[in-house]
Amino acid sequence: MRLFKPKTIPGWLLIAFWFCWEFLGAWARIEFVFKKAWPGKPMIPIFATIAQSRWFSITILVAGLAWIWWSTRPKSIEKKEGLRPERLPVIEILSHKNGRDVQYREKVSGTISMPNSSMQVLVHAGNDRWYLQRNVVVRDNSWEVECYFGDEGSPSGSSYEIVAISPAQKIASIIDTLPSNVTKSEFITGYRA
Repeated sequence: MRLFKPKTIPGWLLIAFWFCWEFLGAWARIEFVFKKAWPGKPMIPIFATIAQSRWFSITILVAGLAWIWWSTRPKSIEKKEGLRPERLPVIEILSHKNGRDVQYREKVSGTISMPNSSMQVLVHAGNDRWYLQRNVVVRDNSWEVECYFGDEGSPSGSSYEIVAISPAQKIASIIDTLPSNVTKSEFITGYRA
């Protein structure tokens, strides 16, 4: 993280202004005390009291620090470089093939072309909803997750679809439609045994 770069200049200027304000304000308050002139009045007469001057000073300091933080905070690759097709990973589901029987609970695994990319796996059930599967483990180019296909009492032959998406999205655990701004694996259909 570089603190001194062109984007941070406004933040550093605010902090420099704050420093000058505080230095000159302290000098003025000392002068006022020794000369007993205008006690309780700030150096610059735009504020009615020292307290108002102090709040202004704190606001300038916080604004400068916030600007520097905002300019140097880490950004995800998607935000930094944009979601372009050549930057999206290719995801494959290798553990399951179309038409395979599935149990209530099974491990699903595969590969992702960009090592350690954020991703999610969802299962589409007979009620026309997508269920987010928790705790996808990504190690280099491999990933694995435990998926739930219905519940323990789901009838035999019920169909389910599996899909993996990347990058990971902020979504509820149950959604009606898949996000559109992601790359998706092939949809794999499985049937409850």
